[in-house]
Amino acid sequence: MIMTGVIAPGQRLVEGRLADQLGVSRNPVREAIRTLEHTTLVEVLPRRGACATLVDPSQTRPMQELRMGLEGWIANQTALRHSAAELAQLDLCISEGCAASVAGDLEASAQWREAFRLTFDHACGNPFAHDAVERLREPVDRILAITMPEENTPRWSDLAELRDAVADRDGPCARYLVLTQLSDAVSRFEGNGDRPLYGGESHWQRLRPILDSGQLARHGRLL
Repeated sequence: MIMTGVIAPGQRLVEGRLADQLGVSRNPVREAIRTLEHTTLVEVLPRRGACATLVDPSQTRPMQELRMGLEGWIANQTALRHSAAELAQLDLCISEGCAASVAGDLEASAQWREAFRLTFDHACGNPFAHDAVERLREPVDRILAITMPEENTPRWSDLAELRDAVADRDGPCARYLVLTQLSDAVSRFEGNGDRPLYGGESHWQRLRPILDSGQLARHGRLL
C-alpha cells in the first residue's frame, strides 16, 4: 500500500483504520509498522507517530548513482561466486515472474522480482550486500511506482539477460548489464537521454556486436 501510493506520502499509519481496510486484527498491523520503521518506507514523527515517508523525485538520480556502485559490484561477484542452487532459483524467479506478468498479475510479478533480487544479492557472498542496496532500492521503487507505474513493472527480459551473464560466470558482462539498466531507468524517468548516468566502458561499446551475436567467449582475451 505504501509502495503503490495507496497510502500517500506523509500519511499517518493508523492501526485501527489499516486493520479495517485489510480485514485483519490490529496486532499484525502493529507488527508490520514496527518492521517497516527499520526501512526507508516509514518514519516516526514527534506528536504524529508512524507515517509513510515523503518522496522526493529529485533524489532519484543521486540514489541511482549510489546503486550503480553497489549493484555493479554485486553483479560482478555474483557471476563469479554463485552456486548451482542459486542459479536454479534465479531461473525459477524468471519463469514464475514472466508467467505472472503474462497473466496480468502484477503483484505476483513484483514479488518474484523481489525474490530474484534477494537471491542475486546473496549469491555475491557478502552477507551485508542485500540490506545495503535495499536501502536505495526501496525509495527509488516507490518514487517510480507513484509517478511512473509502468516504469516500476519488472522487466523480465533484462533480468533474463543478466541471468545468462551470471550463468556464464562473466562478471564484467553482468556488471555492464546492471549499470546500463540502472542508467536507462533514469533516462526514461527524466524523459531524456542527454545526461545518462552511464555510457558504457569503451571496450564494452566496441564488443557489443559480439555480445549480441553470442561470440563473447571466444573474445574473452580482449577484456
